[in-house]
Amino acid sequence: RIVAPPSLRQLSHHPIAHWTCLSVSSVAMGAVTSVLTDGVSKLLMPADGSYTKDWYGFGPAKPNSLLVVGHVRLEVADMGLAGRFFAEALGAAPPKSPGGDVEGEICFAAGASTFVLAPAAEAKAWPGQFYVWVADIQAARTACGVLQTELSQLVVLQELCLKREDRVDVLVLREPSTGHVFMVNQAPKGYDKMLAAAGFLEEAGTRPNLLTLMDVQVNIPPTASAGLTAFYRIFLGASGRRAEGGCKVDFSAGESIRQALTFKEEDGDTEESKLGEATAGSLCLYLPSHDKFTQAYNKCLKAEIVTSPPSSEAQGDLMEFRFRRCIVPASGDLLLNLEHIIRSPLHSECPIPHDIAASEALLGA
Repeated sequence: RIVAPPSLRQLSHHPIAHWTCLSVSSVAMGAVTSVLTDGVSKLLMPADGSYTKDWYGFGPAKPNSLLVVGHVRLEVADMGLAGRFFAEALGAAPPKSPGGDVEGEICFAAGASTFVLAPAAEAKAWPGQFYVWVADIQAARTACGVLQTELSQLVVLQELCLKREDRVDVLVLREPSTGHVFMVNQAPKGYDKMLAAAGFLEEAGTRPNLLTLMDVQVNIPPTASAGLTAFYRIFLGASGRRAEGGCKVDFSAGESIRQALTFKEEDGDTEESKLGEATAGSLCLYLPSHDKFTQAYNKCLKAEIVTSPPSSEAQGDLMEFRFRRCIVPASGDLLLNLEHIIRSPLHSECPIPHDIAASEALLGA
């Protein structure tokens, strides 16, 4: 059963909470439609996972997996609203200040990854959506109802009840400040213990409801998949595999972390003027070994896409570089304008314990 967003007339009687009259933008509804047409199966837990049976892991990593999505930086128009969404609707652990490039940024952990919220006067929503796992999706549903009642803004865009009419399986949520879209699914039983054993959650005490970031989706122009697949393979040594309607980059860290960066081709034609348009936000990706990091830096430098640091300042202890332009390797034509922060697993802020990172490097060698 799919529960569509309630009409304005129905909002005050919706079963999730006591709603008030609200409106949903065409952009937000377009994002939901895009997600649902991708297939509900993507939003459900792996076939070997279960709500009621102990779960024993993801299985072997995909070949040429990168290490982990370190963080996603999101522009937000209202830090207070966005903070409440992460803390209350998603149930994230208390935020931390990253001490980053922009004053006022705050961080919310999602397992080994982090969402960095950055204040922006003209904030734009992430061009895609995020797929996350929570410990208790029913608690998330209740919290979302309470939050949108207090804010008088729509938070739950869609509910999917696939097993029982009275229990939600997937939530499609809208961050109320800027419109970032999140797909929320219940984590398999025992996954929180696996995360804690790996050091990504506290072993004891109150644990957050938000457990992990599973997938980052970025919308791309039609026909860009082949070029992006080649870009990630050649420049970053990634898996870069084709998928239905787009392509994927895989991540793996130990037994508890499996992630994907999914590029989904948008329907219709993309205007030439929009191909070079800068995408809001940024991605921080960790490579599985320092050797692969060095190789990636040299390749990106040769292609003249590195934006930081300048080649004259790059030393032997380089642990991070940045680029914005994802290009067709053969021609140099621009495919995507999105800031990437590429880091070595030896970077001081790498969230993966050194022994896990070292084992992943050996597997990928």
